[in-house]
Amino acid sequence: MVIVTIKGVDYSPFLTPGTLNISDEINAISTCDFQLNVPQNVNLEVGYEVLLLDKSNHRYYGGTIDRALDVDIMGSNRKNIEVSCVDFTQLANRFHIPAVYVEEKAGNMVKNIVAKKLAVEGVTTNNVMEGPIIEKAVFNYLKCDTAFNEIAEIIGYNWYIDYYKDLHFFDRESYVAPFEITADNYNYTNLQVEKNRDQYRNKQIITGGKDTTDPQTITFNGDGSQRVFTVPLPLAQKPTLILNGVDVSDQIGIKEVDDDKRFYWSKNTKDIVQDNNDTSLTENDELVINYIGYFPAITIAVKENEELNKRREIEGGSGIYEHMLVDASLNERTLSEDKAKGLLRKYGDIPKTIQFQTDVPGLRAGHLIHIDLPEYDLNDKFLIKSVSASDVDGNFLRYDITALDGEDVGGWENFFRTMAENGQKFIINEDEVVTVVRFLTDEVICKDDFTIEVNAPENRIGIARIGFSETL
Repeated sequence: MVIVTIKGVDYSPFLTPGTLNISDEINAISTCDFQLNVPQNVNLEVGYEVLLLDKSNHRYYGGTIDRALDVDIMGSNRKNIEVSCVDFTQLANRFHIPAVYVEEKAGNMVKNIVAKKLAVEGVTTNNVMEGPIIEKAVFNYLKCDTAFNEIAEIIGYNWYIDYYKDLHFFDRESYVAPFEITADNYNYTNLQVEKNRDQYRNKQIITGGKDTTDPQTITFNGDGSQRVFTVPLPLAQKPTLILNGVDVSDQIGIKEVDDDKRFYWSKNTKDIVQDNNDTSLTENDELVINYIGYFPAITIAVKENEELNKRREIEGGSGIYEHMLVDASLNERTLSEDKAKGLLRKYGDIPKTIQFQTDVPGLRAGHLIHIDLPEYDLNDKFLIKSVSASDVDGNFLRYDITALDGEDVGGWENFFRTMAENGQKFIINEDEVVTVVRFLTDEVICKDDFTIEVNAPENRIGIARIGFSETL
């Protein structure tokens, strides 16, 4: 039997059988919906805690009410309440974090964010792995869940808050399902194996990004009024300035951030601006600007010949499947190349999608589950993309599972390991600036002398009209 408690009260007797549904999607908040048939005087508030339990108090689900719809039943003293819930991961969506971390382990950053923002909500960190060191991370009032996503994505980790309010932050390859699917364990039904080429590509083209130039030099002479010195290409990093043979690079600041410098610059713009309080350069002054600029770049990556030959053999022709992506956020060629290679690793083979049902609880989106079914040519670890559950006559839950293979990248474990071990320096939002506004209070006491004059009350007789009279 599935036990439903709301704010600690057992509502199981009111559950309408067949209406309970749980949805758990990878990289998304898990949801739960059900319907209650209750007396009309029962009211549920948004935010009430909801738990789904078995007889041993194991939690199938834990979260809070996100929506409650009361539906009147005519001619009755009862009503239906349609309840929609979100799991405790939603707590991380309610708070914003202003923070800067330098040379800090990823897990310590996660714990610090929880301590600052989520501990007051009862969130714990018993299952947070340390992870690698992140060189620098700047969170300019990002939502906590967005900050966790950025930390996890850059190092190949994952995170969620479980049904007991404990935050899990973990290496994805270590997140293994509690059981396997094999031909002789009888823990699955209605197996389906699908092959689909909807997102397949073996040639990836990326445009919209930028690459950096070799060092560039340009020289300006003043005219007594010019204060803006424009270089040919957008600036990729802080330039160096030589004024009349003297290095004045320490006198250049960031535009609209610094206010006590002689010159100002801004990333991805072409202008070096001289401060209005500084004397304009004349024709006898020489300003040399050494800079690294951006220029538009196109990146093309092609899957290895073995894959192309496989497509040619099956389909004939060239075997080429091209895919174009426009991404203006890529500001280095290595980033564009890494993204192109990553997309080919992910979509460069026609994958298998596995669907099955099970009555065994414990599977969650993100789990790696081993499936060994030789008759379907399956013997690998598959990534569970989604888990949905529904009640069977209110007695137990039946789970629908969708899993993806990672054959094209040598298995999902190898894919996640490659993400985390590519030798790169992990930097998040390096160019962000965090401004913290603080409100200060002080007590001020004001005194003054004043005189009260008492006048005799007004005395009017004879003023009258319909609906109104006045006499003193």
